Amino acid sequence: MAVRSHTVQIFDHPFPFGAPTMNRLGIYFRATLLIALLASLSATYASAASWIEADDGDLSGDYQNPTEINLDLGVNTIRATSGATTSLDLEYFRLNLPAQGQIDAIILRAFETLFDGTAFIGVQEGTSFSFPADEANMKVGELLGWSHFGLFEGGIDGDILPGMGTNFGAIGFTGPLTGSSYTFWTQQQGMEITYELDFVVSAVPEPASAMAALSAIALCGMRRRRV
Repeated sequence: MAVRSHTVQIFDHPFPFGAPTMNRLGIYFRATLLIALLASLSATYASAASWIEADDGDLSGDYQNPTEINLDLGVNTIRATSGATTSLDLEYFRLNLPAQGQIDAIILRAFETLFDGTAFIGVQEGTSFSFPADEANMKVGELLGWSHFGLFEGGIDGDILPGMGTNFGAIGFTGPLTGSSYTFWTQQQGMEITYELDFVVSAVPEPASAMAALSAIALCGMRRRRV
């Protein structure tokens, strides 16, 4: 017995708004591509790893043995207390990036203080620091970058990463940090402060994937011009 195929139509015409020309197909393709990209970015910047001193313990004060933290793709939060109320409280932490990961931004999310609104952060590439804090003035050239941060330095929700790469004396950098490990040093020489930093990590864009996406978009544009 032969089965007759048929199409259920809600409208009288299978394409009630007109047949899908190449122009429309190009628009549909680009819209689908944009939706997929936004979904990918949303997943990338989900909550990831964290180190909260109140829960996980004090960050190391030893520049040769920093606290080791493995970052994930997304937002990695570090919350710590620093100050010199009784003795200078230094924080050294080593951040290991995931394979093909990069640090896109360092966002100050909180800065709690009774008076002093400025703290310090420095970074070197590698698994430890090469000098103690009291030699910083003589060895600033060994820093990859540094910056002040706080209520009086960019404020809450400010990205301190770009400024770290351009401050005088350091090696300097531009754009995301793409190495495998970076060691950060933070301190506050005045009244005690509590700060919270978000390290935003994403996947390094793959050249082949990026070129494929660009080629697809260019092809849509060519087809649209021909219609």
